[in-house]
Amino acid sequence: MPTPSLLPLTDALARWREALEAVGAFRRLPAESVPVAQAHGRVTAVAVWARISSPHYHAVAMDGYVVRSAMTANATPARPVRLRLGEDAWYVNTGDALPQGFDAVIPQEEARAAGGWLEVSEPIPAWSHVRLIGEDMAAAQLVAPAYQRLRPQDLGAIAGSGHRRVQVFRQPRIAILPLGERLIPPDPHVGPGQIIEFNSIVLAAMAREWGAAAHPFPPQDGDLETLFAQVEAALDDHDLVVLNAGAAGGARDHAERIIRRLGEV
Repeated sequence: MPTPSLLPLTDALARWREALEAVGAFRRLPAESVPVAQAHGRVTAVAVWARISSPHYHAVAMDGYVVRSAMTANATPARPVRLRLGEDAWYVNTGDALPQGFDAVIPQEEARAAGGWLEVSEPIPAWSHVRLIGEDMAAAQLVAPAYQRLRPQDLGAIAGSGHRRVQVFRQPRIAILPLGERLIPPDPHVGPGQIIEFNSIVLAAMAREWGAAAHPFPPQDGDLETLFAQVEAALDDHDLVVLNAGAAGGARDHAERIIRRLGEV
């Protein structure tokens, strides 16, 4: 039998991509809404815009005393300004909302408070130790563009900007079918002629790393008709079926025959 002529790898890959494109394999998958906490690694289908600012209020950034900066403008070490606690200065904790009418915080490590008074020996700039509204992110600001694969920090930004769910593209569903009469699942007790099937584990992990939803099947064995039915069933609810099988012309090498029935090799 004459040896068939072989295409160069680059030509073969080009033809394969053309064939895939012709059958719509590169079509855009539909969008779906998922909880932000479950969106790691997913690809945004639309841009995500902040619904609220972060922080959404003027927030105290240090434990200490909240003051009106204007009242400290003339403070010097020689002539400190004394502010009455409970009126002109209040103790606050990190994360508290800045009380109305106040605009700065003196950290407790730098404060001199005693006898109901707070002594200030230098001017305190307005907004000292205050996190202003929108300091991290402003409402209506772009959080994540469309077509971005979401990282852990992206999930935090999306949730922090007021979103519970996010629109992402559906993951490609990939079935991985190992075919072979000698294949068995991982097992320390392997008999003569048996082969541990691990390719599906590797392929599934690679597919998930690339953003797909991979479904590895246990090793499949049977005659041509049985295996064809299993592959056809997998095609019903998967976007791609990967056959991990022998490609020779042996009596039990059914992969090529199955593919020819369903399409072309």
